[in-house]
Amino acid sequence: MIRKATQHLIVAIAAASFGIGCDSRDKKTTVSSVEQALSARVAAPAPVPAPTPAPTPSAQPKEIEVPGWVDDYAAALCKRVAVCREKMLSALPEQQKMMLSMQIPTQEACMKNTRTFKDKAPKANLDDTEKAALASCLRDVPSMACGNVQTGKVPECQQIAALVAEAQGRPSDSAGTPSR
Repeated sequence: MIRKATQHLIVAIAAASFGIGCDSRDKKTTVSSVEQALSARVAAPAPVPAPTPAPTPSAQPKEIEVPGWVDDYAAALCKRVAVCREKMLSALPEQQKMMLSMQIPTQEACMKNTRTFKDKAPKANLDDTEKAALASCLRDVPSMACGNVQTGKVPECQQIAALVAEAQGRPSDSAGTPSR
């Protein structure tokens, strides 16, 4: 809109200057010569920019179906992580809370880290020993000491944590350690 107004203003100024510069004795000026003079002074419209190509979608990570037992384990463990996090943070002076809050994951971060697998999920079906270990872990997680949960050194959950760590490509000695 501003560009059109500017063009009209330029045309009006050009016409006025042309009229002033014309000698009234010169009767050879025609409408077509005036149009030619005006069109020579008006800049051609800017070319329409080429449309930008649509962004190519990045490769979607493949969906890895997480077995139900992993969800059960993650829910119990991460709920306990959240309880421990709150207990520890509430016991600290304000200036130390920030540092500790970065060291202990939130419940959401714990869930994401426990349920995220790069190439493959853990096996879907547990054998009887693993099922017993999972039941023991789920039963004992709510009563675990916060230090054990924070460090991942939970004896009742080591076998299950090792299965998760293996599927995530982590060494099993770090199994059960909630990621930050």
